[in-house]
Amino acid sequence: MLFLGVVQKLEKEGHNVVLRSQHERLKPETNIYVVDTLGELRQLYTLTPIAVIGGSFLPGLSGHNISEAAAAGCAILTGRHVGHFSHMVLEMQQTNPLSVLQVSGKQELEKSLIELFTDTTLLEARRRAAKEAICMLSNDIVTNIWSLLNFHIFSRLFTEMKPPNIIAKTMKSETS
Repeated sequence: MLFLGVVQKLEKEGHNVVLRSQHERLKPETNIYVVDTLGELRQLYTLTPIAVIGGSFLPGLSGHNISEAAAAGCAILTGRHVGHFSHMVLEMQQTNPLSVLQVSGKQELEKSLIELFTDTTLLEARRRAAKEAICMLSNDIVTNIWSLLNFHIFSRLFTEMKPPNIIAKTMKSETS
């Protein structure tokens, strides 16, 4: 029940909050759905245009992986505490500055969410930027892995393999 205090605070502010871990049903009046379970985000990201990466707003949580949200085509909002994922956030922002929006605190988060929900052109641009940035990074990763495999494994295998059958067949062909 890590999020219980957060839920109580949000409910005092007038929000109708549902925690996924409590197996409560979503109601039409639910306006905040907190996914506090493991292994379900990939599927849930496909249902929403915006992903707020909650583990990035508090200093002790080290952020969360943004790649699934980006691959699903969500506009991504994070806090400043991205921890282990700082390199990914930076590379995505360098690939396309619209791919990840980092905000500082509640007021900036609220302002950004209102802006995204009211400006569909900006929302679609951020969604597209996130998906394109993660695709480019993923392609670079695959290319780098193949290059490393080729350099360290395949090239060694081919130089260690002396193809005697090919040489023998060639010599037989030449003598006949």
